[in-house]
Amino acid sequence: MRKTFFKPLFILAALLLLPSFTLAATPTISNVSGTVSNGQILTITGSNMVQEDKSNWDDFFDRHPSTAYGFEGSTPTADGWNEIGGGGGRYDSSVKLLGNKSIKYHSQGAWPAGPGGLGDYSAINPSVTNGDSGEIWVRFYVRYNLLGGAWPTNYMKLMDTQGGPVNQYYLDVAGIASGQPTMWNATYDSAPHNVSIPGGPLVNNRWYTVEINWKSSSPRSYKLWSDGVQILNATPSMNSTVNYLLFGIINLASLDAWMDGLAFGSSRIYPASTIEVSGDGVNWKYQEPVFLSETSSQIKLNLSGLTGTSYRIRITNNRQETSAIYSLSGGGTTPPPPTTDTTPPVISNPQPASTLTFGTVSTIMRVTTNENATCKYGTTNTTYASLPNTFTTTGGTSHAQTLNGLTNSSSVTYYVRCIDGSNNANTSSTAISVVVPGTTATVNGACGSANGQSFSTLTSTSPNLCSAGTVGSFSGTGPWSWRCNSTNGGTYASCSATLSQQTSGTVLFSEPFDNNSFASRGWYDNTTHGTVVSGGQSGNALQWAWAQGATKPTNGGSMRKKFTPTDSLYVSFYVKFQSGWRGSQKAYHPHLIMIPSDLDTDYAPLANNYLQTYIEFVSDVGSPYTIRPLLGLQDEKRVNTSNGTPPNNLTAVTENRSVNYCNTPVSSGALGTCYADAPYYSANTWKASSASLSTNVWHKVDVYFKMNTISGGKGQSNGIMQQWIDGTLVINRSDVLYRTAQDATKKWAQFVLAPWIGDGSPIAQTMWLDQLTVSTSGS
Repeated sequence: MRKTFFKPLFILAALLLLPSFTLAATPTISNVSGTVSNGQILTITGSNMVQEDKSNWDDFFDRHPSTAYGFEGSTPTADGWNEIGGGGGRYDSSVKLLGNKSIKYHSQGAWPAGPGGLGDYSAINPSVTNGDSGEIWVRFYVRYNLLGGAWPTNYMKLMDTQGGPVNQYYLDVAGIASGQPTMWNATYDSAPHNVSIPGGPLVNNRWYTVEINWKSSSPRSYKLWSDGVQILNATPSMNSTVNYLLFGIINLASLDAWMDGLAFGSSRIYPASTIEVSGDGVNWKYQEPVFLSETSSQIKLNLSGLTGTSYRIRITNNRQETSAIYSLSGGGTTPPPPTTDTTPPVISNPQPASTLTFGTVSTIMRVTTNENATCKYGTTNTTYASLPNTFTTTGGTSHAQTLNGLTNSSSVTYYVRCIDGSNNANTSSTAISVVVPGTTATVNGACGSANGQSFSTLTSTSPNLCSAGTVGSFSGTGPWSWRCNSTNGGTYASCSATLSQQTSGTVLFSEPFDNNSFASRGWYDNTTHGTVVSGGQSGNALQWAWAQGATKPTNGGSMRKKFTPTDSLYVSFYVKFQSGWRGSQKAYHPHLIMIPSDLDTDYAPLANNYLQTYIEFVSDVGSPYTIRPLLGLQDEKRVNTSNGTPPNNLTAVTENRSVNYCNTPVSSGALGTCYADAPYYSANTWKASSASLSTNVWHKVDVYFKMNTISGGKGQSNGIMQQWIDGTLVINRSDVLYRTAQDATKKWAQFVLAPWIGDGSPIAQTMWLDQLTVSTSGS
C-alpha cells in the first residue's frame, strides 16, 4: 500500500494515533474560546483539523498500525522500535502535541557543552531491507527545555543519516555563545550551513515543526522547512549514502527534549495542522501549536507584527485543505463583514513543460491554482463554459488529466481555464503544448564558454551558458551553477562560474605604514598608534603586539581618520598573524577595524553608534585555532524600545528601529546579538566558516560594502557585503540592511584602527597590517 524506500534507523519521535482517512475533507471551525491577546491559549473546536494523508508513508506504518504511529503503546520496543544508547527515550503522557503521549529524551552531557557528552537516544529499524533508494522525506515536531547552564557553543545534533562512507547529512541546532540559539545547522558536503529559525531565537517549551527532504542520488537535494516555511533548498555536490537515520539529543548540555508527530515516506509530508491568525485578512501569521487533534486544538496566540486588529483564524490540515475564515471577537474591534470574491483562480505550474521523449504514448496534464477551483480543457481557445472537457482530478488546488493515445511526431496544444466557488472564471487560457518528437536522436548537454569564467552579474538568460542543450537548474548570486539539459535520453552537463572581484573606484585615502608620522597624514585621536616595524608586505608595516592578559596591544589606543562620506566603500589591505596566533579564544573579538557612519561624531564611542561596520578575524576556540574572516554591523543608538522589549521584530511596525537583531530579524547566514546595554546592544555578524587564513604569511584582504536602497518609504534588504581573501570570494551577501528610511542618506565617513580583546589576550601574540587603501567602489 505504501512504498518502502530504504531501511531507516531513527532515534526519537512521536506521532498521534489517528484514524487513517481515505478521502480528503475540508477542516471546519465551529467555535474558538479564550482571550484574544498575545500569549493567551485559544481552544478551537471543529472537524477534520488534522486529516493525515498516509498514502506516501513508509510501509513500516502498515506493519505496526495500531501503536507505532504515535508511540501509543506501552514501550518503544513494544511498538516496533529498537532502543539503543544509554537509556533510550521514554514515553511521556504529561507532555504531548498529538494523541496521548510523546517521547521524551534527557541529556546526560556535562555542562559546558560544545559539543559535550551524549544524551539519551533510541532507534527504530522499520523497513524490510537494507539499502538506499536515494531519497527520504521526514516530518516531526520537537520541543526543548534547557534545564540549566548554557546552550552548546558548537552544535546540538538532532538528526543525521548513517551509512556513509562519508559526507553524511545532518540537522543540528546551531551553537551560540550566549542566549538562545537562532539557527538550524544543515550539514552537507562535509560543511555546516546555518539558516535562521523563523520567528526568532529558539523558545523553551515550544513545539517546532520540522520537514526534511534528503536525496542522495543525482540530482542531490537537502531541503528544510521550519514551521511550514522553507528555509533551505540546496543541491549538495558530494554523495551521501542514506542507509538509516539517527534521531537524538547528542552533543549538548543539560536538557530535556520531546518529539511528536513523526512520519517518513516517499514524498513531502506536510505539517499535521497549520493554524494561522490575521488582523486584516491579508497578512497571516503562523501560530505555535499547543495540542492538535481532529476536533479540538489549542494554540498559543502571537499577534506581534500583524496589521489591523480585526482578528480572524484559519486552519490548513495535512492534506492542504483550508477551512473557511473564522472571525475572532476581542482585540478591541469588531471584525469587518466578509468581502466579495471577484477574482478568478490564478493558474500556475502547467505540465508537461517540455517536449516528451520519443515513444511516449501517455502523459498527465497538470495545473495548480491558488484556491479551490474546477478546471476544464480543450483544443480550442474559448470561454470556460465552452471548453468541452473537465479535468478528472479537480475541485481542489491540484488538477490532473491523463492523456492517452499519444504518437511520435505529434503536437497538440490544450487550452485550460478554471472557475472558483464564487463563479469567477478565467478570461484567458493557459496553453499547454504536448509534443512527442519524431526521432530518437540523442543530444547531450554541453557547457558553453561561460563555464569556469568570472562575471560581475549572471542570469539564466545570459549568453554562452550552454553550447548544446537547454539551460536548467540555474542558481546562485555569485558563484553560480546551472545545467545544460539533454534531449531524448542524453546526459546533462554541470556548469559553473564565479563572481569577479570588485574593482576600487576613487581613492579616499591610503596608508602605507612606512613611518609613524600619522598626524601629518590626517589621522587623529591616538596618533602614536601601534609600532611601525620593518618586514612589511612592502617596506615597513604596522605591528600590534599584545602581552598575555592585555586588552590592547602596545600603543593600541584607537586611531581615526575622516574621509568623504560615501554609500559604497572598498577597503583593501594586507594582514599577517604570527605562528601560534590564538585570537581571543572566544566567539567574539578581537576588534580590529571599525567604520562609523556620518551620523556618528568625530570621537563617537566605538560600541554605541548609529552604524558601526566591523572587519575582523576570529579564531576557532581550541586547537588548531583556525583563523576565520568575519564582518559585522552594530547600531545601538537606533534600537527602538517604545514598541516592546527587544529582541522584537518591528519591520512591519516602524522604520524608526535598529537594522540589527534587536528590532529586525537576521538574514540567512547571519548571527544576531541583542542584550541590555544603554539601552540595548544590537548587532549582526557574518562569518566565513569555511574559509581560513594561515599564519606567518601575508594575506591580501579586499572588502566591499554598498548601502541598501530606500523604496516606498522603507529600507530594502539589498545592500551588498563581500570579502575576498587572496582573491577568493569568502563572504557574498546581497541581502544586507544597513539603513532604514529613518536614515535614508546615511553613509560611511570615518575609519578607525582599534585593536581590542575585551577579555584579555590568552597569550602574548602579534599581528601586522600593511598597504591600506580605502576607496569608493567601482562599477
